[in-house]
Amino acid sequence: LLAAKRLEAHSPLASMFAAREVEKRYLAVVAAPVPWEERVVDHPIARDPARKPQWGVRADGAPAQTRLRVLARQDGRVLLEANPVTGRTNQIRIHCAAEGHPLLGDAVYGGPPAPRLFLHAWTLEFPMLDGQRRRIVSPIPAGFPEVVNPFA
Repeated sequence: LLAAKRLEAHSPLASMFAAREVEKRYLAVVAAPVPWEERVVDHPIARDPARKPQWGVRADGAPAQTRLRVLARQDGRVLLEANPVTGRTNQIRIHCAAEGHPLLGDAVYGGPPAPRLFLHAWTLEFPMLDGQRRRIVSPIPAGFPEVVNPFA
């Protein structure tokens, strides 16, 4: 979550998101096998109130693109770095499931059972008003290293 403290900062911040100048990176754990090292997933996403889950890949949906990269493989699990280029609801979960790799603990999109949903908002990088870039890193939560150690 990124919020402007002052009203005059809100509009530039919103413009940065709209212009895709904010880089978001997530960690996601999926079950193996994942036969690639990097992949760009490009499937449109839309809402369908008649279905559960309501959001999914649909030909009439809004464009959505996610870059995926394998960070580690261990004990039948794969740690992915997910970089959503667009910002659709449940985009990473939908794209991973559509590619045959639903997230561990994601019962909504067909993921294998796990104690929690293994998706973590890891880093956020954006330009400051003075032209410098700011990077915020969220520590990896407990439970991720037991599934896949990203630093192994």
